[in-house]
Amino acid sequence: MSEQMRGHCGFDIETQPKLLAELEELIPPFDEDTVAYGNRTKEESRKAWLEECRDKHRRKYIDKAALNAVTGELLVYGFFDHDGLKYESQENYGGEAGLLATLWENIHFRMFRANQYVVGHCILQFDLPFLWRRSLIQGVTVPRELWEVRNGWMNWNRRFVDTYTYWKLDRREDQPSSFNDIALAMSTPLKPSDVPPADFHKIWVSDQNKALEYLRNDVRTPYEWVSRWEVLPDVI
Repeated sequence: MSEQMRGHCGFDIETQPKLLAELEELIPPFDEDTVAYGNRTKEESRKAWLEECRDKHRRKYIDKAALNAVTGELLVYGFFDHDGLKYESQENYGGEAGLLATLWENIHFRMFRANQYVVGHCILQFDLPFLWRRSLIQGVTVPRELWEVRNGWMNWNRRFVDTYTYWKLDRREDQPSSFNDIALAMSTPLKPSDVPPADFHKIWVSDQNKALEYLRNDVRTPYEWVSRWEVLPDVI
């Protein structure tokens, strides 16, 4: 590694859905004409099935709301390096806008003052696009040094390192590349099976210690992979 670089840090975000009243306004209208009744001929049975389909339509959007930048928002972010886990949450900043602003400041400091690569799993596919859109919605400025426009498209600074793309290697290759696929191969901890990503916010409220262990694993494990792969000098 070059003398200018001081290593890397693991990075991840956790999200939560908007308030239910706000979500209800964002759910697309339910189209009753799409309902297939099958052999349900009795009026009572058809009405019950219609309501069940309507509820499934509603739940489909609400259950995954935390993972969509329109229906969800940033709840917590974390970094992991030789100093261990550092995290911040909405509670410390009076809402999402302040949390987003300090997140971008943190990333900028780590890249350009601490000279760190910012490493995470699927951060180019999920975390960074989610944060970009939430920042646009909240009116939070993303530091210009973190992104650029190339060939008409927005691209992230190359010091963002996505372990998904490093493991997958080629867009055309059908190599399993989920967090757990790589964790199994690298003999590192898996994601807990009892905490779906869309439900992290529930654990954050009911058992914050468990939520922090989940976050710690999400930021520490990619950090450890990259430490072992020794790929960083080729990124820039």
